[in-house]
Amino acid sequence: VYRKEAKQIEEIRKGIIEVSSKEDPYDIFICYKETDSNGDRTVVNLIAQDIYDALTECGRGDIAYRLITETTPGYKSWFENSATTLWEKWDGLDTGSHNHHMFSGVIAWFYRSLLGIEPSGSAPGFARIELKPRFVRALGRVSGHTQTVRGRIDAAWCFEENGVRYTVSIPENMEVTFRGKTLQTGRNEFLIPFEEENI
Repeated sequence: VYRKEAKQIEEIRKGIIEVSSKEDPYDIFICYKETDSNGDRTVVNLIAQDIYDALTECGRGDIAYRLITETTPGYKSWFENSATTLWEKWDGLDTGSHNHHMFSGVIAWFYRSLLGIEPSGSAPGFARIELKPRFVRALGRVSGHTQTVRGRIDAAWCFEENGVRYTVSIPENMEVTFRGKTLQTGRNEFLIPFEEENI
């Protein structure tokens, strides 16, 4: 139904990755409009939630984190206005729905990028996952979980003196890999040296 729009979104995403890979940290300015002059949603509005994944994929999770926490209008606007749900519009204090999933892509970014829980597209139902945590120094530490049909996955990481400590607890009946190594059911723990992660 939205093939034309999907192609346009993919071109925008590729452009963002190309530009961001050539720039020094924080020299990137991302701007998009929610609606055009007729009040219709714009194509770039549809890509807003994909920007975080695209930046993280090219090694700039730090910029994705800053966009989420520092950009106004954005999630920061909602937080400052005491929102406890996702809104339809960034500046929707007095307009639009206050219980809307349009910008909910950030929730997947939390567990897929920060916690590293990346389900395999070729093995539905979390039968196989690859752990790919992105460590953002500005956060210092992250912990969380996601409930799957196979059980709960818990993951956490924190910066220590010599590296980043990453722990993950895996339920039974799930094939999980981290850096090419198949992990055991239960708790797994790693200390990743800073030089290895280029943090």
